[in-house]
Amino acid sequence: RQPLSLLIFDIDHFKAINMRFGQRNGERVLLAFADLLRKSLRREHIVSRIGGETLGVLMPGTGCAEAEDACQTVIDTLAQAGRTENGRGVTLTASAGLAEIGACLDVVIKRAEIALFLAKAKGRNRLEVDSGSMECRRIAPN
Repeated sequence: RQPLSLLIFDIDHFKAINMRFGQRNGERVLLAFADLLRKSLRREHIVSRIGGETLGVLMPGTGCAEAEDACQTVIDTLAQAGRTENGRGVTLTASAGLAEIGACLDVVIKRAEIALFLAKAKGRNRLEVDSGSMECRRIAPN
């Protein structure tokens, strides 16, 4: 069996970007971020918008450690590209959650989302990796 990882990225403070620069420019930011993901990750990785300012990356053949390295590169690249010398631009950062996919996809998505929320709670512009503590359970009908 090949490893399979799921990354969920969220652009930090995206609503403020939309309010300050308008939704049209917010969409441009999302497209530029998606392009950065495609250029930074392997060709077989699948990048998809999964809602609002949230992008998911399905990473076939990629274990958690390799996915973590790739994700950190993206986060660092975005933060570095968003810095401006004269302070007149927008500083862009992203937070991310990572989970390795096992037997139950619904649980893996929840685990990656929880890791993303934890990244935001710890100050944003960072990656949090799922601890693997949740288990896939079948819910029996009543």
